[in-house]
Amino acid sequence: MKKLLSLLLIFTLISVFPVFSYYEEPEYADTYRDKTLWSVAASSEHENWPAKRMIDGYPGTYWHTDYGWENSRVSWKAPLPHTLEVDFGEELPIAGFIMTMRQDKTPAGQPTKMNFYIKADGEYKLVSEYNYKINTLIRREEFGSVVMAKEVKIEYLDTLEGHGTMCDFDIIMPKEGEEARPFDIFLKELKENALYPIPKGNAFATYDGDIWQGHVVTNIIDDSPQSYWQAETYEKAPYVLDVDLGGAYELLGFTYTPRQADRYDGYWEKFNVYTSLDGKNYELSLENYSFPSRSLSPATYLFDEKTKVQFFRFEILSGTGNLGSCAELDFLQDYSAYQKRIEEESRFYTLKIGSDTIVHKDGELKLDTAPFIADGTTFIPIRGLLELMDAEIEWDGETQGITIKKDMTEIYMQIQNRNVFVTKVRSGKERYSLIAAPRIKDSRTFIPVRFISEHLGYNVSWNGETKEITITK
Repeated sequence: MKKLLSLLLIFTLISVFPVFSYYEEPEYADTYRDKTLWSVAASSEHENWPAKRMIDGYPGTYWHTDYGWENSRVSWKAPLPHTLEVDFGEELPIAGFIMTMRQDKTPAGQPTKMNFYIKADGEYKLVSEYNYKINTLIRREEFGSVVMAKEVKIEYLDTLEGHGTMCDFDIIMPKEGEEARPFDIFLKELKENALYPIPKGNAFATYDGDIWQGHVVTNIIDDSPQSYWQAETYEKAPYVLDVDLGGAYELLGFTYTPRQADRYDGYWEKFNVYTSLDGKNYELSLENYSFPSRSLSPATYLFDEKTKVQFFRFEILSGTGNLGSCAELDFLQDYSAYQKRIEEESRFYTLKIGSDTIVHKDGELKLDTAPFIADGTTFIPIRGLLELMDAEIEWDGETQGITIKKDMTEIYMQIQNRNVFVTKVRSGKERYSLIAAPRIKDSRTFIPVRFISEHLGYNVSWNGETKEITITK
């Protein structure tokens, strides 16, 4: 009888109180703990996992979209997009939000692409789109500005396996002294304060040691956090990774994404960071550094000031389990550098044989003479196009030498000499042979447009019908 009463008591406790996972409830000092006025409405919810559970403060409960179950498998599921509208019951100053995902190691339902809205002037207005490439238990997004809001909306555009889930939703409070802005100013500040990863299409990574089971070092710059680099188990720290960004960038810092696994094998417990512009002279930028907390989520480090860098050297002094690994490295710019890069990439230049006008993104530029074709090569005057490209030009009248510099590339050529020398940081100085040499015509210096443009990082296309050359980044 006593045993029966004990079993009944356990059953009653399980029925009354939520079932907790083995994870402890996350505590955030900068979030609103009192949610008594909060309410939430979902486009879809399962009767066993209603949306209100994502604001109940318990990490063992969660919201889940509706679905059907038949013959031990899912027979149907609520269609995307999944939306959640959270009403705080009063206007609150908001500096960001935190989404705690389902804590039982089941990634299904986590958003991979979502929109976040704030209701302003009676309608929901888009704050930002977020893309998540990895299974992350905590999604923390800080705006870098503050806005007053009573209602917000979360829209899951794409998710793992099509379901929608969330354990807890929290709003980040502003820091002391931060004031709320009108929505339009808030949105402007949010964009200006955001961190923007640079493109890594031209980046290259090396590691001199042996790797474990084919997990090559180039995985750290492939934009896929599911792949990773890992040193062979018998390799010992320090592990040294070299990354060439493929060009010099004004950077604010970098983000390290650890190997995505159940364990922290190879997590960077302590490391040094060296930076360089030429790949030869390195400066110690970060010494014996450890991230504030260990997590499988990406961790970001910001420099004290904006730093121009092309080469990184990461020296991992110790890793969890005496191992070294990394899923992804991203390198971060501010809004102004990002805008400049986007503007550069959107530039185009159109020239026409026999015409003295260059058409470009911002208008037209008159040349002092027109391009022409000779010996199967299109020649352009040295002044005009290169200046639009922000390239530096040096002329040596004694040797009739021409030096062209842009970013970290230098091109040297001479009049009536088919040999050209191109110096780049990664490959060093290399000699090329032109089909047709630079020349002087009508007291003007002409250079081959395709060779110069392509070595400065541009794409060149030719339209035979219109006799037009189009140059794009």
